[in-house]
Amino acid sequence: MAARIIKQTSSYHWYDANGVPHHEAGLREARKLNLLPSPTTIIKVMNNPALSMWMQKNLLLAALTVPDEEKEGIELDDLAKRVVEDSKKQGSEAATRGTAVHLGCEAILRGEEWDKEDEQLVAVNDWAQANIMDVHFTEEVVVNTELGYAGCCDALLEHQEHGKVGLDWKTQGCKTNAKGAYKPAFYKNWALQGAAYRECINRELPFLSVVINKNAPEVFEKRWDDADIDKAFDAFANLHALWCWEKNYYPGRKSEAAA
Repeated sequence: MAARIIKQTSSYHWYDANGVPHHEAGLREARKLNLLPSPTTIIKVMNNPALSMWMQKNLLLAALTVPDEEKEGIELDDLAKRVVEDSKKQGSEAATRGTAVHLGCEAILRGEEWDKEDEQLVAVNDWAQANIMDVHFTEEVVVNTELGYAGCCDALLEHQEHGKVGLDWKTQGCKTNAKGAYKPAFYKNWALQGAAYRECINRELPFLSVVINKNAPEVFEKRWDDADIDKAFDAFANLHALWCWEKNYYPGRKSEAAA
C-alpha cells in the first residue's frame, strides 16, 4: 500500500557538454545524448538527515491537521493519499518562494528592476551595495567534462573583502538562538555544491554561501575555508563515482576510464 501512496519522484537536472539544459530528460535519454548530471543530482545519493526530518515533520503535521469531519467515511488509503499531498504543499510553496527570491537576487546583481516592496530583496540589495564591487556573471552554467557534471552557478563576483568569489544563494527560515537573534545553518552539502562549481571555474576560487532569511529581512554570508572546500571536492568526486556506479552511467572521461 505504501508504495502506491508515497511515490519516489526523480528531479534530475541534465546539461550537455555545451551547457545547454535538458531537464526534461530521463536517465535513458541522458545515456543516448551523453548528458551531464548536475551537482545537486549527484549530491542526492548522500543521505540528508535535515531534509528527511523536515519532510517527516510536514507529513506528521499534515496528518494531525486534517479536519475530523473530512475523515468521516473516507477509505484509509484515500486519507493517506490526502495527507501525503497536503504534506507536499509546504515544500512546493517554499520552492516557489525560493525561485522568486533567486530571480530577484539575479535582477539586483544585473542592475535590473526588482520588487522593492519585498523586504528580503531589500536586504539583499543592501548587502550587495555594501559588499559587491563588480559582477562577472549571474546564473551561468559551468561544465566539467573530465569528471562528468555541469550545473548553474548563481554568480561570480568581486567582493570587497574576499576578492573574486563564486556565490550560491540560499533561502532559509532561520531559527533564533538563546538571545533571540536569528542564526543561519550552513550545511556541509552546500560546500559540496560550491566545490563542484569552483572546480569548473577556478580551483583557487573562494566560495560564498549567502543565506536570505525568510523570517526577517536579513542576509548572512559564509566564506568557506579553502581547505574545507578542497576536502569537499574530494568527497564530491567520491559521491560522483557512487552515483555513476548506482546508475551504471559514466558520463565523464575520468568516470569512463574508471568503468
